[in-house]
Amino acid sequence: MSLSGINGEKVPLSYYCRSMSRTAWRQGRSFGLWGFYFGGVLAVIEKRRGKNDYLNPFVAGAVSACMPTGMAMGGPTRVAVRAIGGGVFVAALEKVFNALQGIE
Repeated sequence: MSLSGINGEKVPLSYYCRSMSRTAWRQGRSFGLWGFYFGGVLAVIEKRRGKNDYLNPFVAGAVSACMPTGMAMGGPTRVAVRAIGGGVFVAALEKVFNALQGIE
């Protein structure tokens, strides 16, 4: 079986499968590292603040989204965008998980 690639050329399905398997490994490793950062930052924030509320995961998501790159890739604008995106992503996940568990 083949799929159509760039410029209409035929590309075998095995090419796409191999490419996805390589990419999936790299993305999974990156997400695992991000989860490690997030868990550590969240624990530190909860310990320092002494409470568990909606702000902790938002701040932990923002900080952990910036940790792997820092200022090395893209400058302060990109870091700010990553921080906002990470915070919003984690806040949305918290909202969904709390709704599924019946927590306010």
